[in-house]
Amino acid sequence: MSLSAFKNTAAAVAASAIYESFPDIDLLEGGETHMGFFYDLHFPHPIHPETLSMIEQNMRQIVRERREIRILEMVPYSARELLLSQGHNFRAEQLDSSPAQLVQIVQIGSFHDLSSGEQLKNTHQLAAFKLDAFHIPPHAHHHRLTGFSYPTKEELQTFLRRLKQYPEKRHEVVGQAQGLWKTEAQEMIWLAKGLHFRNLLVQRLLQGTEQISASAQVDRFQLARFLKKPVAEVVFPPPSLFSPDAGLYGHPPSIHIFLSDPISLLHSIEKTLNILGLEHKEDLLGREWPVMTTEKTKKGFTVTLSVEKIMALLLERNTLTLERLAIENQ
Repeated sequence: MSLSAFKNTAAAVAASAIYESFPDIDLLEGGETHMGFFYDLHFPHPIHPETLSMIEQNMRQIVRERREIRILEMVPYSARELLLSQGHNFRAEQLDSSPAQLVQIVQIGSFHDLSSGEQLKNTHQLAAFKLDAFHIPPHAHHHRLTGFSYPTKEELQTFLRRLKQYPEKRHEVVGQAQGLWKTEAQEMIWLAKGLHFRNLLVQRLLQGTEQISASAQVDRFQLARFLKKPVAEVVFPPPSLFSPDAGLYGHPPSIHIFLSDPISLLHSIEKTLNILGLEHKEDLLGREWPVMTTEKTKKGFTVTLSVEKIMALLLERNTLTLERLAIENQ
């Protein structure tokens, strides 16, 4: 089973534990995050300090009971009526405008909810999880329960140990200390040094390509054939896309390369990443962050690269230096 299955199952078991302990609470939605899992809910009363531990104990009881986890496929109307019958009004309303012919419902004992993704087959498989906190997300009027889940207790303990050290080592903090950017009110402000490093990284990654800037009407693949080299387009994501949860990992790909055959280019980029110290695309918490994808189209291939993710990973490895980024004379 994938790590996503453990995260999604933990979110569903948390919702089940909340529903059985506090039936008057409105369940909103849940699923996985970059860090672990979450569930959003409306509390009609202040949250007692012991509520978090109570929910975790109830989750462990559900795990000990070895409840079967079933995925039911239903037409939206039937799923809506089922959720309404259990008092999940908000979840039911989400199906009012659903264009899907079938939706998936996760069933844990007598509890039902919309399925947020891949699930385990039985609650006893959820052997390693830990609730983290309740908090109110920015610009929201509900509470969010967060936690972590891994396939084994050893993996969870390793993650929690790294997590304790991570606030001082995560890339946003390191980059700010090095003068690459500033973060204020969950916004990203790139400074001259950060822009310089980013530009050097782009040049290093795009050796052998033709960098362009053109309107959407221009056929990039035709241009690549005319120039007889890959065509690369660099987009700078707006700072407002900074994610307080994922940091620069929350940025979408910012380089798009158009070409007919990606093999040589992919090999060159991977070689460059290895030289820069990025053999493994994982952060300090062991989470894998894809930095490059390839998509085949009718006209050719599109390779996308996330400069921001690469910078972030290099910062966490302490390998983002001018010496490593220096472009060799051709």
